[in-house]
Amino acid sequence: MTARAALAADMQGAYAASHKRLMRGRFVATPEYLKILARDIGEDGNRLLSDIESETVSERLRTTEAVARTFGFIGTPALVGGRTVVVGTVSEDIIATLVEQGRREGPLPVCSA
Repeated sequence: MTARAALAADMQGAYAASHKRLMRGRFVATPEYLKILARDIGEDGNRLLSDIESETVSERLRTTEAVARTFGFIGTPALVGGRTVVVGTVSEDIIATLVEQGRREGPLPVCSA
């Protein structure tokens, strides 16, 4: 439910704020709690609850699951950037370095079957 809630909050432009709150403590992600969270971060709680069950959120979760399966990820955090796969927590400096490296290396070659 928390993954769905974070993605639903992203639909209102509040992914970072909701993710921070959702990851911060122990709680049960009840509809009541999620409405309070939405209110606290300045978002619409009713829309959040509606978006949690949306096809958009479901599709994002299916895509994320497919990527995780492809790379063999068994947990989070994990990140794929260009030609680099990182499992575990990394600093913003390392992420910036990986992004810059990816820009220098250019796009991945396209494989044809």
